[in-house]
Amino acid sequence: MKQPEMTKNVRNQDKEFNERRRNQKAERQYARRTLSPAAIREAIRTGELPLYHSVLLGSKKGGDPFTIDDMRAFDKARKSTSKKWGRTRGAPLDQLIVASRKIDVQRANTEIQVARLYKVRGDLLHFNVTASGKHGEGSYQVRIRLENWMEELTQTQRSWAAAVKRICLGNVSIDCQCGRYQFWYRYVATAGNFAIAPYEKDFPKVRNPKLTGCCCKHQLKALGALKSPTVQAQLAKQLEAQAEKEGFAGDNTDSFLTKEDREQLERARPRDVDKAAAMQVINKMKHAKRVFKRQVKDPKYIKKLEKEVAELRKQLGKQQSKVSTSKTRAKKAVEQRQKQAQGANRDQLKAMLRSELDRAKMYGADRDSAVKVFAKMNKVPLADAQKLAKDL
Repeated sequence: MKQPEMTKNVRNQDKEFNERRRNQKAERQYARRTLSPAAIREAIRTGELPLYHSVLLGSKKGGDPFTIDDMRAFDKARKSTSKKWGRTRGAPLDQLIVASRKIDVQRANTEIQVARLYKVRGDLLHFNVTASGKHGEGSYQVRIRLENWMEELTQTQRSWAAAVKRICLGNVSIDCQCGRYQFWYRYVATAGNFAIAPYEKDFPKVRNPKLTGCCCKHQLKALGALKSPTVQAQLAKQLEAQAEKEGFAGDNTDSFLTKEDREQLERARPRDVDKAAAMQVINKMKHAKRVFKRQVKDPKYIKKLEKEVAELRKQLGKQQSKVSTSKTRAKKAVEQRQKQAQGANRDQLKAMLRSELDRAKMYGADRDSAVKVFAKMNKVPLADAQKLAKDL
């Protein structure tokens, strides 16, 4: 079946993005003068930087060689970055915007025209982001992983739109193919645990030695688009489709947006990256945490919670009492049925034993022998058979 021209173009562009990523991985393998974690660790352990390291590592921007103090500063910056972002995978969208450099936010708003969502793969979104044209590329692929996507996918949703809003308020991980992200921020994202593979382990000693910033202008434009109601409506549609689909969740199947979906996204007005608005969201979250901490220490609030807990326990006790009563009734009914069954079985055994004794009497056999034969044939304990015989 022949594909529409627009769909073919999107798929071809996606293939080009994938080929670019493969080339970048191949080039990275042959990178020289990188500063590995092992080199930093060894320098700090010995307390000195051998002279030959100036050949292996190169020099700083000003031409001065790296020193042992630089190594200690790099390690301190790494630890600070890791502590700042935490161990949880991903980072809040607004926190990424707030932590970005001012120059990257300005460039996102003035140099980048648009970021278009074109493909969804499980919890991984793919954006085609226009380039500034300064470095010869027409566009870059930005990938954003929504870390709460799978959690919401397993819920029995009342509203997919509300689920997507919760997802966008949760953590995200990011990636871009541009040089700014590769040489300035991929290490920061890896240390902060919000990177998407490939990860970077070697320290950006020349371009970003203090590990400031976190997002390039292309990522910022895509994060801004993610706040758009039009994009979120499309994500709600994709989330619902995945929930109704047969098979495993997140099975790495590419879902390209249809021509109609892409045209609808194109009609949406491009959104600027608003660092001030993101800061307001972060401040609200911090304020809510402070209020909660104060409430936890407030005796009145604690008393109110204790009252609510007592009421819940009371309701739970009533429910458990009803369940216990139902269990008792059911147990009695079972026991009664078992007694009835046992009584019926005893009457049946008596009738059979009477017939056996009558037959023994007819043939002049001994009564005790007849009881033993009956017990053996019917697999009844001899003592029980003897008790039955006494009643006959």
